[in-house]
Amino acid sequence: MTEPRGHPNGEYGDPSDEELLARIRDAQSPAEKRDAWEPLLVRYQPLIHGLCRQMLGPRGAIEDACQDALVRVMRGIDSFDGKAKLSTWIYRVTMNSCLSRLRKDNRRKARVVSGDAPTGSKPGSDGSKTMLADLLPQYREPIGSSRVEREDQRDLVIEALGRLDPDLRSVLLLRDAQGLDYAQIAELLEVRVGTIKSRIFRARLALRQVVESVRAGRLGPNELAEQDED
Repeated sequence: MTEPRGHPNGEYGDPSDEELLARIRDAQSPAEKRDAWEPLLVRYQPLIHGLCRQMLGPRGAIEDACQDALVRVMRGIDSFDGKAKLSTWIYRVTMNSCLSRLRKDNRRKARVVSGDAPTGSKPGSDGSKTMLADLLPQYREPIGSSRVEREDQRDLVIEALGRLDPDLRSVLLLRDAQGLDYAQIAELLEVRVGTIKSRIFRARLALRQVVESVRAGRLGPNELAEQDED
C-alpha cells in the first residue's frame, strides 16, 4: 500500500519511522521515552492536525481532538504490529478518534473544510489551504463564475458536508480530499474494498441530495421557479 501523503519518512537523512519506533521501544526511563517520542510526534503532528481539521471543521474542538489522537497513539503504540505502515496506523487512530467525537455530538452542524492540502495533492499543491468543495468537481462553479458565486457554492457544499453521516463524510474526505485510493481507505478503516466503493457511492449521492436540499432552503419560491425555467 502506498503510504498516505503529506509527511516525511526518513527523508534527507532523517531516521525512518521504523528507527524512531525502535528508539521508543528501547527507551527505559521517562526522560528517554520523552526524548524518543518527540521526533515522531513532530513528524506526524501536521498530518494529525490536518485530518482533525477536515473531519471536525473550523468550529470543532480541533486542538482537543489532536491531543486525544496523540494520546491514543502513544498509549496504543505497543499494539502496533507492523503489518501496516506506521503512517497508516496513525491515520486510522486519528480517524477513529474524530469519528468518536462526531458520533457523540450528532447535533452539532459542523462546517467542514479540508485543511491544508497534502503535498502533491490537487488542487492546492502549492501549499495553499483548499476547501473540500474545491476538490469535488461536480460542485465547482464554472471557471467564468464570479468570486461571489464560487464562494456561495463552496459555502453550500461545506454546509451540506456538515450534515452528512460521519462515516460517509470520512470516506469522502479520504477519497476526495486526501486523494487515497479504494485499497488505502479499506486498509485504514479495516473493511473490504467493495464496502468502501459502496460507501463512497452512497456518500456522493447523499451529498448531492443534501446540497439540493440546502439550496432549496436558501432560495424562496420565486427564485426556485426562476431556476426551473432556466
